[in-house]
This record gives sequence, C-alpha cells and structure tokens, in this order.
Amino acid sequence: MRKINLFIIGGQKCGTTALAAFLSQHDDICLVSGKEAHIFDQPDIDNYSLEDIDKKYTSLLSHYNGEKWCCDATPIYSYWQPTHSKIAKYNPDAKIIFMLRDPIERAVSQYQMEHSRGNESLSILPAFLLEKWRLYKANKNPSDLSSWRIHSYVDRGYFSKQYKQLLMHFSPEQILVIHNEQLKKEHGKTLKKVFDFLDIENQEIKSENVFSSKFKAIGWQTTIAKLYAKFCLRDEVKFVKKYR
Repeated sequence: MRKINLFIIGGQKCGTTALAAFLSQHDDICLVSGKEAHIFDQPDIDNYSLEDIDKKYTSLLSHYNGEKWCCDATPIYSYWQPTHSKIAKYNPDAKIIFMLRDPIERAVSQYQMEHSRGNESLSILPAFLLEKWRLYKANKNPSDLSSWRIHSYVDRGYFSKQYKQLLMHFSPEQILVIHNEQLKKEHGKTLKKVFDFLDIENQEIKSENVFSSKFKAIGWQTTIAKLYAKFCLRDEVKFVKKYR
C-alpha cells in the first residue's frame, strides 16, 4: 500500500480544488478519488488504527499506477488542528501544501456558499456576529451539520495559528504556503514552485478558469460584516499578505 504523502490543506474557498485539479494532471501525482478523503476529520478518528486508515485510503486509490505522490486535498485538515498530529503520526514524512486567501473575502465566500446550500438561514451580519456563540454551543462537534463545519466563517481565517500548529508536527521544509492569487495570476510559475517542492519534473499544465464564482458580495450588511471580520482578523490579513 502506497501511503498518502501529500496533503493539500488550507482555508475553504482558498483554491485547494483548483490546485488539486491541476496537480492531478501530472504524471507523478495521484489524487484520491473525490479529491477530499475526509478521513482525519471523522468524528470517530480516534478509534482508527493506522491499518484502518490505510484501508480507507486504499479504497480511494484504485487508480494508483506507481506515481511518486499520493495526494489527499481536504481543506478542513488545517482548520481542525487536532488533525495535524494524527496526520504526522500516519506519515511523518508527508509534505503539506497550505493554501491561503484574504481571510475577509474567504469568510464572505464561505457564507455565500452555505447560504446558497440552505445551511445558513441568517443574513451575513448576524451570522458573523453570532459565530462565536454558535461555535461555543457546538463544542467542537465534528458531525457533518455542526457549526464547526458550516458557520465557522471568521474562525477559519486564523491562518497564522494554523501554520504555527503545523510547525509543531512538520518541519518548515515539509510545508509550502501558497496564496490563491499566485495560482490565479502566475499559474505556470506557481505550479513550477510546487513541482520543485515535490522534486518532480516541471510539466506544462494548461491554466483554466476554475476560480469563478456566481456570488457577489453586495449590500450594507456585507459591508459591515466585512469590517467586523477585518477587525477580528487584522493580524491575519498581514500574515496572508506576506505570501501574496
């Protein structure tokens, strides 16, 4: 069994899907079926043995054909920080690609997505203002409909804390941080950076517009909600800009 040795993580709506789609076209990268394995964020993960994890990944790698890298691109692994130690225990030599985005725009994008799915009944301003209470009430419940998955708009944007937690389990050389704007505006250059990080051939992969959104952030509530998020995440905005 070939272990997963590459994880694409980061904020939801930060370009992990786009990056995974591009990397899956490389001859030396095998992406798990469905892109997101969602193994280390399962409610019963503490009951999994390493053999159990191997079996679950095996079922998602039936198409594996000897590629150097096997990749699981599950963004939430970065946000749910207890997963970091579990991933390190599973494969301490794994490499991590950590995707970032402006945390304010990311929060709005997540809200719009959950609202469109019917998972959010509140308008954006009360949703942001009530987020801390919702998360406290959820008490880190990892179930599918928990507020920790659905209503964590601002809280997911504390990227510097997530990165520091990663460094407790992986060396800096094992982590590549990428801002989604790099992938959008410098497609070839950014993919080359990834391929160099993985020590594989630089293959040309066509750029596609996979970042478009049907949502538009408009209205006074959105404006105030963004100001509130900017106040909460002011240090994170500075952190993310370093990688843009």
